[in-house]
Amino acid sequence: LGVLAAPNHYARALELLSRDPGVDAALVVHAPSRQGDAASFARAVVEATADSRFNLLTSWMGQASVLPGRQVLDAAGIPTYETPDKAVQAFMHMVRHRRNQMHLRETPAEAKLAHPDQRKAARKKVHKVLRSGRDYLLPGELRQLLTAYGIPTAQATDIARAKQVDGLKASPQQPLALRIVHEAHCHPFVYEERTRSRWRGVRFDLSSEEELHQAVVQLQDWVTDQFPDSRVLGYTAQSMRRGRGSIQVSVGFTRDAVFGPLLLFGAGGRTVTTLEDRRIGLPPVNLALARDLIRGSSIERLIQEGSHSHPDEDMQALCGVLVALSQMILEIPELQGLEINPLTLSRDGLLALDMSANLASPEKQAPTAITPYPQELCEWVVLPKSDRHVELRPIRGEDEPAHLEFHQRLSPRTIRFRYFYNRKSFAHAELAQMTQIDYEREMVFIASAVRPGDGGQETLGEVRAWSDPDNIRAEFSVIVRDDLRGEGLGQTLLKKMIDYCRKRGTLEIVGSVLPDNKPMLKLAERLGFKVRFDEDNDVMELRLTLRKPRQEWQRQRLQLPVF
Repeated sequence: LGVLAAPNHYARALELLSRDPGVDAALVVHAPSRQGDAASFARAVVEATADSRFNLLTSWMGQASVLPGRQVLDAAGIPTYETPDKAVQAFMHMVRHRRNQMHLRETPAEAKLAHPDQRKAARKKVHKVLRSGRDYLLPGELRQLLTAYGIPTAQATDIARAKQVDGLKASPQQPLALRIVHEAHCHPFVYEERTRSRWRGVRFDLSSEEELHQAVVQLQDWVTDQFPDSRVLGYTAQSMRRGRGSIQVSVGFTRDAVFGPLLLFGAGGRTVTTLEDRRIGLPPVNLALARDLIRGSSIERLIQEGSHSHPDEDMQALCGVLVALSQMILEIPELQGLEINPLTLSRDGLLALDMSANLASPEKQAPTAITPYPQELCEWVVLPKSDRHVELRPIRGEDEPAHLEFHQRLSPRTIRFRYFYNRKSFAHAELAQMTQIDYEREMVFIASAVRPGDGGQETLGEVRAWSDPDNIRAEFSVIVRDDLRGEGLGQTLLKKMIDYCRKRGTLEIVGSVLPDNKPMLKLAERLGFKVRFDEDNDVMELRLTLRKPRQEWQRQRLQLPVF
């Protein structure tokens, strides 16, 4: 607005903006003028935006002369700033907060993990190595570990003695790279003051037997000079890989004494310590969180702007590696740290070329900062009245599509019994809140089975419980698909939740049921709940004692009203 604008001009401009559905926010800037005092301009803005829905920010520029205007805006709850740039900064804080919330509420895709038997065998091998007294893994053992978790590795030949290089085949058509394996470099994230010294333990483009023998002598002399106390363990030979457009990535994890496991991602190769492009994430991560870890990095820019013909597939593959490493952190507590550098990304896909890992006793490891998925609570059961096999397990963020389908198959009566009012649809934000939970404060068990026809997973029922911060009470709800009533699924789900709360040390589990929900009231009575009509809320109050209080403050808390 021009300097000659009057208060009514401000009001008219805001009125027009409020009619535009494409306007989400507006910034009103006022500088002292002769057309009116600052307070009159502010009152015009307040009146014009009383019924508007867009975000409004203001900047009344000046000092004492505009102070009455700022007071009017403050009283109306409209944010005001001394300068426009501060208002813009505040608006961008809201934008970033909204964007971060959207990222957190993304529905994660189902990650394809390696077969559980392969991962279990890999865990046993790592445990065996640690029991033998060795605190690191050899290259061959690491390749087996990564392969077991679905991370592709380059083919390599390990030899224990220098004399065995005679068995390697090198030619100008198939040159080799030879790496010396010694104890100092079997540990991850070991970077000396000379940045490239870690990669000097490799000789490239060896195309004859003579060059291989010369490389062995040079590598032995280098280790003797640089690492006199490091025992040589053998050599690893790989075929030279050339490919324009390949990207070198560094991924891995370590364990911090305070934050627990940390997932690492960044640029790789010899520039790993000079580019300073490394991201840190807290496991466990799913595909959506892994994508967020990569977002905005130099690696993402190289993939999107480089010569890669399938950037989306490349990003998906990188996310898959991060999810696999996250799973490895949780399943193998003996792994202190692991580094893959470089992990190359080319037209042929992902390939781990060099890796290292060290081990430590699990008792010395800090727990995860974020509660991982409680896999130990998963179980298969047979319903007592139908012999149907179902899996009872904690809910995951990936269950959102199945959870939406589950709610769409519920009758209006069942919806009313569960939510106490009729509703026809569920928004993504609601479903994300239902499926992406904090396992420390809330637990949701779902009954899942294979969907006839396509072999996917479908949700048959759920039981949910929220506990207070002191774990005195947990409030529960249970809901079962209409076509499965009479099979004992509701009883099975509620029993599992009761057992879970009892093991957590919860003192009491409570719930509220509409008076006409006769099936739920009968189930509660069979399981030992005390049922009482709550006149204030017009509901039936359910209470089941799980444990006796041990301290006086717990007894006092239990005397407080439930609802």
